[in-house]
Amino acid sequence: MSETIKAIEQTLCSNVDENASVQRMSVKLSAYLSSTYDLFKAKVLDSNLVLAMPTDAKADPVKSIQGMAMLGKSLNMHAMACFPSLSRPQRRELIKLGQPFMTIEGDFYLPQLSISLTKKSAAPLEVKRSFNPTQQLVFLCCLYSDMTPISQADVQRKTGLSSGSVSSALSMFVELGLLECSVGGKTGRRKSYLVSDVAQFYRGGIAAFGSPVRETVIAPASVVRNDWPVSGLSALAELSDLLPPAEPSYAISPAQARLLPTVQDDSLERCTLHVLRFDPSVFAKDGRVDPLTMLLTIDEEDERISIALRQALGGYAWYQG
Repeated sequence: MSETIKAIEQTLCSNVDENASVQRMSVKLSAYLSSTYDLFKAKVLDSNLVLAMPTDAKADPVKSIQGMAMLGKSLNMHAMACFPSLSRPQRRELIKLGQPFMTIEGDFYLPQLSISLTKKSAAPLEVKRSFNPTQQLVFLCCLYSDMTPISQADVQRKTGLSSGSVSSALSMFVELGLLECSVGGKTGRRKSYLVSDVAQFYRGGIAAFGSPVRETVIAPASVVRNDWPVSGLSALAELSDLLPPAEPSYAISPAQARLLPTVQDDSLERCTLHVLRFDPSVFAKDGRVDPLTMLLTIDEEDERISIALRQALGGYAWYQG
């Protein structure tokens, strides 16, 4: 038991509070609860926390975490499930239940701040400048992670960014309280990052995200390439009942903008080009920019657009329409 206490304490000290302490907790419980859980009392960030670890190492984590309500009622205080380790499918299943848990390997899930184990909250950030293009891409990657733990390598594969850029951005998000970080793996050094509440992540970072648009260019429609994703109201029209605009809009990267031909002919059909601060193709899908970029490239506001946005983005937990 002392080894378990030491392991839990080390995990909390490494990931949450270097002054965290853990001790065995002895209370009178029903025969069922006493045989089902070992209890520990942790002092973390000047707050007391009860950790309940299943006595059966092979117990179903889902059933174990469902017993937290009964345990909390018996203790008259909240208890968080603690496991030696969890597989990725098990973590995803527990996250769906919305109950907080931790593992000795360093995984934490704290939905809706039901347990406060972070020194910073994800309130809107007061910033003097927006995220840089790299940080914007990493933010999008995290936003669309579907509450699944991601690694630095995952982000690199999806964005094509360098390891140093990704590592710096992820570390900054953790520092700002936007991401939860855990350390595990065979070597005990592999970092895993989690967006535990996507709406909270969005609220906490959208002010710092800023605009993805570096400049807007009106150009002849003849310059448009087939691989340029539509943006703004053109993208919204494809996802809703909104009529497409007379002049379609597309998103391009800074590199593509530098290659635009010089065409001066007012008689030609025109289009709007949103020159983004990053490559829009990274998260484009079905010929459209990603949902957040679409939202941020719409510069008009009226009731019909509001209705169309709710229709197109209503299924996203982060959307604040």
